Parts: sequence; structure tokens; C-alpha cells
Amino acid sequence: MAVSETTVRDDYPDGVYMLMVYNDRTMLTSVEHTNSDGTTDRVILTNHSLITTDGTVLVDSVGINTVEHSLPLGRRYMITGFAYEILLDITLSLDDTVAWWNVGRQSKMAVANTWDTGHDVANSNELIALHVTLQRKLWNEYMLEPLIYN
Repeated sequence: MAVSETTVRDDYPDGVYMLMVYNDRTMLTSVEHTNSDGTTDRVILTNHSLITTDGTVLVDSVGINTVEHSLPLGRRYMITGFAYEILLDITLSLDDTVAWWNVGRQSKMAVANTWDTGHDVANSNELIALHVTLQRKLWNEYMLEPLIYN
């Protein structure tokens, strides 16, 4: 199975294609991946390649195919959203009563391609400190004082 997508990288101003390949015969390892909400999924260790517009094929060590920036509070607190392709090992989730699950001939694994997404906020520790300070001030001002005087 192969998945190809277009992507943009700073090193490739004309754009580049990203290719993720799964080989049923050799890619038999799945590992537990912990999501940001604490849940876990089994993912298959795959490789990603970049194919440039002139046909050069390179190993893609980054693997990210989507990057979006948002600047609601300016560049200092830039939000970067990202996504990268992964293969889920859904073998343990199969319902034996349902016919026609697509499983690998060699591996007997069922896989599904999807994207792992996330985001990062630059200097987020400053925003958290500001939030805690304001929350404490508002709590003291609006919640504790009425309780004291009533």
C-alpha cells in the first residue's frame, strides 16, 4: 500500500511530493503510540520519502505533510498546527462477525492510513503564567470577597 500527498517544505520552493509505503511482507512491527489525550493506538513503523518535482527521491526524516501557522496574538505566540501520515494497526479491533476485513496476506495485520495531528504554541509557558495570574486575581476578586462579607 502506498499513499502519496503534496507538501511544502522550505528547502523545496516548487513543492514536493511525500510518499508513505507499507510492505505487508517486511513491515511487521507495530508500536504503541500515546496520543495527547492519553489514549493509545498501535501504529506501524513506516518510512516516508520525498519526491521532488525533478524526480529525485530522498528520505523524509520530518514526515510532516501539513503545516499551518496562526498569529492571533502576534508572532511571539505563533500557533503551528501540523499533521503527518501514519498507519494504524487495527488488527485487535476487528469484529470477527463481519466478513471481508482487508488483512495482509503475509502479516495477517489489518491497517488503516490516517493522520496524526497536533499543534504547538510558541512561548506557551508565558501564556499559561498569565492565565493563572488572571484566574487567581478574578477568583479572589469575584468569588472570595462575596463569601467573606455574606
